[in-house]
Amino acid sequence: MLKRDFSDKELTELFKKNEAFWHKLDAESDLGVVLSTSAYFEEKLRVCILRYLRSGRVSEQLLEPQSPLGSFRARNDCALCLRIIDEHQHNSLRKLASIRNRFAHDLLASFEDGPIRDKVDDFVASHISHRVRDEMKACDMHSQPRHAFTLTAFSLGMELSHREIDVWMHTRDYGEIIPDHLDEVIRQEAKGQ
Repeated sequence: MLKRDFSDKELTELFKKNEAFWHKLDAESDLGVVLSTSAYFEEKLRVCILRYLRSGRVSEQLLEPQSPLGSFRARNDCALCLRIIDEHQHNSLRKLASIRNRFAHDLLASFEDGPIRDKVDDFVASHISHRVRDEMKACDMHSQPRHAFTLTAFSLGMELSHREIDVWMHTRDYGEIIPDHLDEVIRQEAKGQ
């Protein structure tokens, strides 16, 4: 077991939260789906960046809403610069933010509106490869823009959930993540020399 690993309880809790969030979206209005999904990604980015930075109050303050890394865009850009996400994910998140902005400026907007449908098509195309879209022909993504949006967001969300764990693993000192049994062997070997 790792010294400071995600415990089974923490992993289970992370996956339960994700599952509950995605199931809850079914009952939301179109506006609710977009705003909730955006807030979900804003929080995922906050957690990933916070795990990357030195722990403490200064790091937390940088990520508060009115601070330099408080906005969705700033967090998305920062996550790209820190190599937490790749350019592909960064681009997909920018397209999601564009959809959110469209809904934020027209509270009566729906996924059926032409300009929003176009933005959703662009979001799907930016994240889901042509090969995968061809395999998903059972679900006509263009004729079901809400479903296309949530499916694409879900895929992106799973990637970011795994990034949270990756960031934790790759920002720890070796001594913090080495398995206990190997640590003991190394210590014994060092004493013997």
